[in-house]
Amino acid sequence: MAEDGRHVEIEDFVSGPGLANIRRMLDPREYSGPGDPARISAEGGLAVEIFLRAYGAAAGNLALTCLPRAGLYVGGGIAPKMIDRLRGGEFMEAFLAKGRSRPLLEKIPVRVILNPETALLGAARCAARLAGSGPPS
Repeated sequence: MAEDGRHVEIEDFVSGPGLANIRRMLDPREYSGPGDPARISAEGGLAVEIFLRAYGAAAGNLALTCLPRAGLYVGGGIAPKMIDRLRGGEFMEAFLAKGRSRPLLEKIPVRVILNPETALLGAARCAARLAGSGPPS
């Protein structure tokens, strides 16, 4: 539970604002502002390492839940900015660290969505389908 009494969600850590939350928790005196995920990721350090491990672990859990054999697609604002760090190191170690399920996860490619309008395009396609003017699913 958060200090303000609300339930803590995975997005409180595994998101751009989550990276700022991690940084703030590590050093609340030096870092009390709203946070700039791009600057924090450029600085590197422990906050980024913790973020990447949490992100990789969450992605691995999702992959085991959904078994996306064609690939797990990671999107959002922070993933394209950290693409080199997502390709290896802490993220992939945490993604694969699922005990006897590791061989299964090793077969699932992880890809980063680079188009910032992907969610909007998906919503437009869904709306067109619901309106009866879009391509069949």
